[in-house]
Amino acid sequence: MKRKMTALSLLLALVLLLSACSGGVKADKGLTEIFEEIKGQYPLAEMVEFTTIDQLDRNYGITEDMVDEFAGGKGSGDVTADEIVLIKAKDQQSVEKIAEKLGVRLQSKLDQNRNYNPKLAEIIEKCAVESRDLYVTLIIAEDAQKITDLFNSHLK
Repeated sequence: MKRKMTALSLLLALVLLLSACSGGVKADKGLTEIFEEIKGQYPLAEMVEFTTIDQLDRNYGITEDMVDEFAGGKGSGDVTADEIVLIKAKDQQSVEKIAEKLGVRLQSKLDQNRNYNPKLAEIIEKCAVESRDLYVTLIIAEDAQKITDLFNSHLK
């Protein structure tokens, strides 16, 4: 438990550092459009897409008062690691809360698969919660770094 808290603390510190270094980043497309582009370019498991804020609340504890815009989804089966969450937060305080909640989800998914499905655990270990200005992402997929790079290419 202490190890998890240390990891979450480091993650939060990184989020704050990255957020503090940016200045008014904006996406050149809506998050739904970017998510559609991601799905078109990378093989992902069949996803249950997030269409309402209630889905973010049920899955992550992220509420409407924290979110300005969102898109994403998660794999519909137990044998897939694919999970993509793209969020534009309402303010910097919400960025911190969202990053923490997504970090808890990432750790939980890793813990669930560590013994159950080591191959998925390997994929998940290479993934991260990232933030840039008001944008926060959780990208869990085999091509996570490429997907992250694609997402970041839309932030100006």
